[in-house]
Amino acid sequence: MIAAWMVYAFVIAVLVSCAALIAERIALLRRLQSRWIWVAALVLSLALPIMVAWNGESPSDRPTRALLALTAHEEPPMYEQSPIAWISGNSQVVARRMPLDAWLLAAWAAMSVGALAMLSIGWLQLRGRLRAAVDGQVDGVSVTVTRDTGPAVIGMMRPRIVIPGWLLQQDSATQSIALAHEQEHLRAQDIRVLGSALLITMLLPWNLPMWWQLRRLRLAIEVDCDARVLRGGQSRSTYSAVLLNVATHLVPMRAAAARLSESGSSLERRIRIMHTPLRARWRLLAAFLGTCSVALIAVAANVAAPPVPAIAGDYEGGLPLLPPPVADWRDDDAQLFRSVGHFYPELLTTQQDGRLYVWAVVNERGEVSQIDLTLRPSWDSEEDFARNWQEYQQRAGIVVGRTHEQRVVQAWIGPNFAVVAWVMQPGAPTRDPAAPTLSIAPRKAQTMQDRMLATAEAQRRVIEHFDPAALSEGVPAGQELWFLIDPNGKALRSGRRRVITDPQAARVAMKQMLPKLSVGYVTRGTVVKDTSGRRVPVSWQWLEQ
Repeated sequence: MIAAWMVYAFVIAVLVSCAALIAERIALLRRLQSRWIWVAALVLSLALPIMVAWNGESPSDRPTRALLALTAHEEPPMYEQSPIAWISGNSQVVARRMPLDAWLLAAWAAMSVGALAMLSIGWLQLRGRLRAAVDGQVDGVSVTVTRDTGPAVIGMMRPRIVIPGWLLQQDSATQSIALAHEQEHLRAQDIRVLGSALLITMLLPWNLPMWWQLRRLRLAIEVDCDARVLRGGQSRSTYSAVLLNVATHLVPMRAAAARLSESGSSLERRIRIMHTPLRARWRLLAAFLGTCSVALIAVAANVAAPPVPAIAGDYEGGLPLLPPPVADWRDDDAQLFRSVGHFYPELLTTQQDGRLYVWAVVNERGEVSQIDLTLRPSWDSEEDFARNWQEYQQRAGIVVGRTHEQRVVQAWIGPNFAVVAWVMQPGAPTRDPAAPTLSIAPRKAQTMQDRMLATAEAQRRVIEHFDPAALSEGVPAGQELWFLIDPNGKALRSGRRRVITDPQAARVAMKQMLPKLSVGYVTRGTVVKDTSGRRVPVSWQWLEQ
C-alpha cells in the first residue's frame, strides 16, 4: 500500500512540475513574479497525495485498542498463538519477514532524519562562521559583517543581512547594489518562503521531483529579486557585473539562505533572463502555454489513486457468500458452558481461587469425550498456553495430521472467568451420555471440518479481494485481519489490527469503530495460507442485522 502511494505521489509531482515549468515560462514572458508558482507546485505535490490517502481512509484502517477489564485486578491474556478454529497443524505463530511497507516506512524516516541532520549541520557551520561577526551600518542599513559569508539574508525567526568583509573594500556602487538586493529579499520574506519550502520537501525526501521544484524555487526567488532591484532604476549591465564580481568570492552554504549570487549555472540563467527582451506577440504563446499547464494540473488531479481497503459500497457481486453462523454459534457457546457446568458444578456457584483453564475433547456429534480443569495462580504467557494446549492434545491421543476444529473461548462460567479450549476428534467415545451435547454450527453441515473445507476457497477469494498483501506478503506477527460480514454472509469491510482472541473484546472493538452496528458473533481462523505457507490470521465479525 505504501509503495503504491509513493509511486502515485511521484507521478503527481512529475505532472505538477511540468505544469509549473510551463506557468513559469508564461510569467517570464511578462516579467511577472514566478516564485509563487513553485511554492504552489510544492504544496500541490504534497497535498494531492495526502488528500487521496485521507479520503481513502476508513474506520477499518484505523488502529483500535479494546481492552476489556474482565477480572477485578488482572486482565485475562489475549492468546495470539492459541488455536481458535484452525484445521490441524501447529498453532504457533511464526515470526514473519518484515513486509515491504515496513521497509519503506523505515527508509522514509531515515531519509527525513538524514535531510534534517544535513540541514542542522549546515546551520551549525553557519553559526560557527557568525561567532566572530560584528554588527554595523552600511549606507544606513543594519548588517552583520563576517569574514567571508554573504552577501545573504539568514534567519527564519529574525532575518538579517549578512555581508562579507571584502564587500566593504568594494566601491560604493557595488555595495549599494548588493545591499539593495538583500533588502529586497528581506522585504519579500524570501528566507521564510525558502525555509518553509525546504521543510515541505523534507516531508517526502524520496520524492525527487519535489527537490527539483525546490531548486527551481531558489532560482525563481533570485530572478524575482533581480527584477525588483532593476525596477528600482539599476542598470542591467552594472547589476550583472556586480553579480559576477560577487560570484568570484562565493563561499558554499548548506543552510537555507537568500543570497545575491548562486551557482554558476544559475547565475548564467539569471543574467540571460535579465537581458531577454519582451516578446511583441506574447499573448498567443501565453495562451497556449497556459492551456498546457492547466491540462497537466487536471491530469494530475485525475490520476488514478492507489487502491484502498474496500468498504460496503465497493463490494463486488462476484465474491462468494460466507456461511453465516451467527445464531447457531451463540447457542453453541451456551451449550458449551452448560456442559462444563455439568462436569464441574462447583464453577457455577463458587468463586475459585486461581485462573481457570478447561481443556476438552468432543466428537463429531458434539459429545464431550474428555474434559479436564486446571487452576493456575496467574494467566499463562502466550508461549506457555500454546505449549500446554499442545501437550494436552498429545495426552488426549489426538491424531496428528487429521482434520480437527479447535476453539478457545474466554467467558464467565458462574462467578468464574475461564478459558475453555476444545478440539473435535471424530469418533471419540462419549464420557457421559447424560451431559449436554454441542451442536456443530451451522446445523445443515454434518461436521465443522466439512464446513470449513467447503468454504476455504470462498475465504481465500474474500481475503484476496480486500487485502491481497496478506496472501503475497503475509501478516506481521501479533496482527490479524478482520472482516465485517452481514447476516447473509456478504463481506462488507476489512482492516488490520492487533490480535484479539476474546470474542467480547472483539465485539467491543468493532462497536468503538462502528457505533451504529451490532456484531452478534465473532469467529476466528481460516485454512487459507500465504505464499510462505503460513495460515492467515483472521477474525470474522458477523452482524446481527
